[in-house]
Amino acid sequence: MNGRPKKTCHTQANVSEVPMPQIPHSFQMPTTGRTLLVGFNRALVTELDSFLPAGSLTVVEEADVYRKKGLERARQSLSCVGEVILAPYQQSEACLGPVLAAHARTPFTTVVPGQEYAVAPTALIAERLGLRGAGTTAAGTLSDKLALRRTTTAAGMPGPRFQEVRSLEDVATFVAQTSGQAVLKPANRQASLGVTLIDSVDEVDYAWRELVSAEEPRQVADRPWKHRYIVEERLHGPEFSVEALASDGEMIFVNITQKSVAAGPHPVETGHVVPAPIPEPVSEALLQSMRRLIAAVGYGTGILHAEWIVQDGQPIVIECAGRAPGDNICELINQAYGFSFVQTAWSLLAGDTPQPPGQARQGAAIAFLTSLPGMVTHITGTDTARAVPGVVQVSLSVHEGDVIPSLRSSWLGRQGFVVAVGPHSAAAADAAAAAVSHISITTGDGEASASLTRVVG
Repeated sequence: MNGRPKKTCHTQANVSEVPMPQIPHSFQMPTTGRTLLVGFNRALVTELDSFLPAGSLTVVEEADVYRKKGLERARQSLSCVGEVILAPYQQSEACLGPVLAAHARTPFTTVVPGQEYAVAPTALIAERLGLRGAGTTAAGTLSDKLALRRTTTAAGMPGPRFQEVRSLEDVATFVAQTSGQAVLKPANRQASLGVTLIDSVDEVDYAWRELVSAEEPRQVADRPWKHRYIVEERLHGPEFSVEALASDGEMIFVNITQKSVAAGPHPVETGHVVPAPIPEPVSEALLQSMRRLIAAVGYGTGILHAEWIVQDGQPIVIECAGRAPGDNICELINQAYGFSFVQTAWSLLAGDTPQPPGQARQGAAIAFLTSLPGMVTHITGTDTARAVPGVVQVSLSVHEGDVIPSLRSSWLGRQGFVVAVGPHSAAAADAAAAAVSHISITTGDGEASASLTRVVG
């Protein structure tokens, strides 16, 4: 959706809704300048704050999102954040004009997406500024699961039967004509939002309701959204993600993450282990498939985060994001490999030639806390969890009196996490699982549910 920014009354210093200027046709590559982040991401900006100079980061954010998430308060402790440009970028190119005007005043040398919905506009900005990036074609493909499935199929990569759907009847017909097992999901959303597993035609009604009612109001602007939906045959097998840094289409760093997901109709991620403790033939197959994926979409330079299911020994791509992974995977990579994944990506996009490590030096794991839905009446065990050897972080996002929803997406139903390290991946996963076993979140009438699917084994 294109359109001009709405008029607002922000008075904070360095926060502006810039009027749309006439867009020039090209810019020369700047020799000095600053970093542009499209879409505020608190975890990402916190890491940027450790190496970017004070005031050197310009952030583009939707005015509605900036207000709803209280980002003016969030930025106060982040010295790297300088100017904030409030302009549309979600399903919109309206941010381009204000960004080009800011670039004309003081050139940007690096532009990076901070959110899923910023991938395509970030690539467009990079292209117009002559900066390194994913490329507009690749970014558009990675931002739409239908486009990705069509692209990989055309490239000869294996994949399930799939179809764009616009109604419940479309879904029911697809399920009836296939094996009866399917996955229904938005083609252009994030965080497992609206993703529902179907095991028979009888479950289509529920899946459709879950799909069309899925919302993330704090994450998106208050304007109409263009939805696209996809249904595809169910795949069965262990799940992984591959995080890569690519330079002009060639991988210069790659990591394989093993993940676990919740049981039931909503396959929300409940844990990750870095690097994945898997046999070499499986890891080699994933690496080769990742190279094919990069070539198929025509990806240029930056970060990729691709999710895979290995079915009968064959990796099949589920989706691929052209941005930094969520779920603290960047931190797991930092802990396992002993370098800053984000800082290396920034250096790469700025035109440098970093040389990240090729092997992990230890294992790292994250385990997410889940519990029964209801009002939280009691939380115990966090101090004991922190004392478990190998645990480096215990974080809870709920307090007594909060109401926990049922597990639906990465935004809904997870109550916190534990991060742990160990001499190898299995040891890290064991430490995370041990810590989680000590934490009890009591909801409702005294019924307690501790936490988490074991992340390995």
